[in-house]
Amino acid sequence: GGEGAMPVELRDPIHGPIPVDVAELDVIDAPHFQRLRRIKQLGFAELVFPGAVHNRYLHSIGAMHLAGRAFDALWASRPRDALYERLRQTVRFAALLHDIGHPPLSHAAEALLPDRAALAPPGVQSPQGQASHEDMTAKIVLDSAMTATLSEAGSAKGVKPSHVAALIDDHVQVEADTFLVEGRDARPALHGLVSGELDVDRMDYLLRDSTFAGVNYGRYDLDWLMSHLVMLEDDAGWRAAIDIRALPAFEHFLLARYHMFQMVYFHAKSDIYDAMLREWLADLGDDARFPADPEAYIRCDDAWLLSRLRESNNVWARRILHQEPLALAAELRQPLGEAE
Repeated sequence: GGEGAMPVELRDPIHGPIPVDVAELDVIDAPHFQRLRRIKQLGFAELVFPGAVHNRYLHSIGAMHLAGRAFDALWASRPRDALYERLRQTVRFAALLHDIGHPPLSHAAEALLPDRAALAPPGVQSPQGQASHEDMTAKIVLDSAMTATLSEAGSAKGVKPSHVAALIDDHVQVEADTFLVEGRDARPALHGLVSGELDVDRMDYLLRDSTFAGVNYGRYDLDWLMSHLVMLEDDAGWRAAIDIRALPAFEHFLLARYHMFQMVYFHAKSDIYDAMLREWLADLGDDARFPADPEAYIRCDDAWLLSRLRESNNVWARRILHQEPLALAAELRQPLGEAE
């Protein structure tokens, strides 16, 4: 925590010192965000890459840091006035909270999330069906104890929880003038920074996951991309884009992501564990649902889900806990435990 109203610096092994102001610290200290300390970024990947035990907590803070840098690049030729302060803070909050609804252990656990109708955050017109972690994120931002914390944290700069949610989820409705810049809508540009082809989520996790997995596939020229971000106009309003001089760096970024999926995210062994988790969840059916109540969702972390696996007599739960793919690899003399 900070002392008085003084900003603090959080030490990050990827980006170095990250400045965090007292309002942002209030959001970081809230229980819904602190839950991310207890959710590993790469789930079962640590069974292949032993260093990959980092969490979504620091990734989210790193994404917030990059969001500030990216916004400053887009805003480079404009005055740093009250509009700058409000939109920059909105983008930083959106990047900070983009993963707050993420389920524990694996993307496969999204099957545990309730139906969208059970969440129904105010001001969101979501399609029917199974909720995603973005839907749970919108619920936490717009309709939980976090909402009041975020409202208070953003009040000095005019940032509302609905503004933050609108940059995370396309289905969130806000006033038409919320993101107006020079008479044109900047929501597409700012949403693109949080969730797009060149977003701060990907910028952070590629570098972070490479470092902790002990591989080089996810490295790219972050500084060059940042310094060549621009805002362009089209029929929808302002869009985030890159200057043509950074095109090779963007191609490198796309290849880095492709190689990380090929070599780390879709590694055969972690894929096996994800598949076994899906089988276990399918066998449990509705008995395994996460609560729709955001305050109850706080307890749903990696340890909580692992405890449910330990309590289960299901064959898939036993295979996950006993690390049977390791035994299978030894039996077949296949090096599934190797990184490559």
